[in-house]
Amino acid sequence: MKKIFTPKFIILLLFILVVILIYIFSLAFLDEKFNYFISELYTRTNNASINKESNFSFIAAFLFGLFILRGYKDLKANLVLTTIFSLIYFLYYLYEYSLGIYISPVSPIIFMYSCAFIKKLYEITAVDKKTEIMKRAMGKYISKDVMKKVLSDADKLKAGGIRTTVTVLFVDIRNFTSISEQLPPQDVAAILNEYFAVTEPIIAKYHGIVNKYMGDGVLAVFGEPIQNDNHPLNAVLCGMEILNAMKVLKEKFINEGKPKIDIGIGINTGEVFAGNIGTEERLEYTVIGDNVNLAYRIEAFNQILKTQFLVSQYTYEYIKTKVDAVKLSCVSIKGKSKPIDIYEILKIKNE
Repeated sequence: MKKIFTPKFIILLLFILVVILIYIFSLAFLDEKFNYFISELYTRTNNASINKESNFSFIAAFLFGLFILRGYKDLKANLVLTTIFSLIYFLYYLYEYSLGIYISPVSPIIFMYSCAFIKKLYEITAVDKKTEIMKRAMGKYISKDVMKKVLSDADKLKAGGIRTTVTVLFVDIRNFTSISEQLPPQDVAAILNEYFAVTEPIIAKYHGIVNKYMGDGVLAVFGEPIQNDNHPLNAVLCGMEILNAMKVLKEKFINEGKPKIDIGIGINTGEVFAGNIGTEERLEYTVIGDNVNLAYRIEAFNQILKTQFLVSQYTYEYIKTKVDAVKLSCVSIKGKSKPIDIYEILKIKNE
């Protein structure tokens, strides 16, 4: 059933109520006093007298008010137009008064200004509601923190960004391609949705953002756009909690007769480009660079080394006093001219 009391309907009721109140107030107080003042001026000058009444003025003002409500969206334009019309109306009032015809002097002018502000009130209400709907909708497609950054700087939104040091976490389901080939598409989607539903809140808990979902992989970034000096440790803590949470999910899947899944995590810390990539028509907030690729490469070593949680030597330097780890020396990484050390994270100390 369609809702009756929509914001637009409520504003219309408010508009009618204001019209009635202004008209009553003006007739009871303002119009009488103003006409007395004008009559005193005319009596002293040409002894004009009032012998007729006309409600044309209020009808004209009412129609003009409706024009404002349906017309310009800009409050300044509305007020300028209303001021011009009010001056014209006041000159018309003086002319009618000189002919001895009484028209309401004040209420239509007040009414017209009220229309301009009521129009603005409606627009604010409507825009706020649309903005909230848009935020809820977009929050399902991009990180809420990225969305906040975009909305806070919407007027300056353009391609570009900064070079900054972040920690990149990549988590991936092992052999998911072969698993998905054995299942109907809806079952594959159900498994992925549960998997993402577990990982995303944990990433947010440690001040990271999900930069993108890549099939069955999740790319998370720590340190940008949420500024945090402890992003290497936060990423490692996040990775450990995801591992523990996936053990629970793995048992759940087994009990439900779903395929058993295992994950691998790779983390790297380094300088990247973070910002908006794309065209004027479509932008994407992302991080790019060799250090992002390194997180992918490190994660891939989990399958080779039969491990689950690996970090680069660059991340390890930040968190070595906080974890128990095993060093895997001089690993050749695709894209790197020199071998690097990687570390298997066993546990978090003092936990």
